[in-house]
Amino acid sequence: MYSNYLPPTLPENWVLAEIDQENDYIEFLGFDEELLVSIIAQPADNPEEPYFLCLSQLKGMLGRYDFDSLDWPEWHTNEEMAVRSAINLMEWINQNYQCLDPLSKELYISLGTEEQLPLIQKFFDEELKIHEYREEKLVFKKARLLAGSNSFSESAIQTISHFAQCYNLPFHEIKGGLLFNERFQLIEDFRHNLFEYLKSIKHHPSNMEIKYPTEVGQIVKFHSPYPDEDPNQLYLLIEIFDYEGDILPKADIKALNTGLSFPPIQTVKLRDLEMAEVNNSDLIGFEGTIISASGSYISGKITEVSPIQQTVNLTKRKSQVDTNVAVSIEDPSGEIHQGYLTVLF
Repeated sequence: MYSNYLPPTLPENWVLAEIDQENDYIEFLGFDEELLVSIIAQPADNPEEPYFLCLSQLKGMLGRYDFDSLDWPEWHTNEEMAVRSAINLMEWINQNYQCLDPLSKELYISLGTEEQLPLIQKFFDEELKIHEYREEKLVFKKARLLAGSNSFSESAIQTISHFAQCYNLPFHEIKGGLLFNERFQLIEDFRHNLFEYLKSIKHHPSNMEIKYPTEVGQIVKFHSPYPDEDPNQLYLLIEIFDYEGDILPKADIKALNTGLSFPPIQTVKLRDLEMAEVNNSDLIGFEGTIISASGSYISGKITEVSPIQQTVNLTKRKSQVDTNVAVSIEDPSGEIHQGYLTVLF
C-alpha cells in the first residue's frame, strides 16, 4: 500500500489529496491545487514496471513545464520506488518553481510600438492594450489559437506576418513578436522565429530591391537583420559555398570596422545578404596607391573619390587587393593621377 511508504510530513506546498486502494491510485496536490502528482498501477501497459508517475498542471492555459525534458523516470517497479520518486519530484518542483513559466490565464502578443498604433488600429479591429516593456511602450492584443496552429506563438507568427505583408512593412519596421500573460510577464520571445518565417515565405517589400552578392570580395550586409542586430554592420564576403541539389548556397563573411585584431567570421545563407553601398568620402586625405592606366603603381594623398557612395568589390591577387573604387591622388610632386585604389601587402 502507498501509505506504508509516505514520509511523516510531505514536502512544503504539497498535500495528500486521495488514496484509492481499489484502483491502486494516489495523488498529491501542490501550490494551491495548481499542480498534480499522481501514481497509478498500469500492469497491462508495462508488466515489469507497472507503477506510472505523472505530473499534471490543473490551472492556467499554458504548460509551465516540459515533463519529458526533465528526463524523470515515469515507470517504477514497485509502490515504494514510485512514492520515493514522487516525493523527490515534489522537492524538485519546490526548488525550481520560480523558474517555471508564469501562470497564465490569458495571453497577449505584442504587435508593435505605440508610435505604430494608428497603423495597427487600421488592421486589428479589436481591443488593444499599451504596456511598457524595457522602457518602450508596446501595443498588445489578446492571443488566440488559430486553426492548424500547435501553439500560441505559432498563431501569433501567422497573425503578425499577415499584418506585415498587408502593409508592405520592411523588416526594420516589424516590432512585434513577444508573448505575455495577463500580468504582462514575458512567456516567450518569438521574434527570431517570426523573422525566420518571413524569410522563408520571401517577404520582401516591393520598395526594397535586393541586390544579392555573387562574388568573393564584395562588401555586404544583412538585408533583413534581426531586431537585436545592427542593420548598418558591414561584412566582407570571403568565400561562397555552392551545394548540389536543393541545399541553398552559404557564405563566409567577416565583420568590418569592429576594432578587433581578429574579426569574427560567420557562415550564413547567401540569400540573407545583399550588396552594401559604402561611403568613400572618409578616404579623402589619406595616403593611398592606385594602378594607373599604364599599369604602374602610384602612391600619394587621396584628393577625390567618385562616386562617393557605391558598392565596393575587392579582388585579391597575390600580394595585393584590387578594388573598384575610383580615386584621384596627388603624388609628392603635386601631380594628380586617376585610377582604382589598390592595397599592397
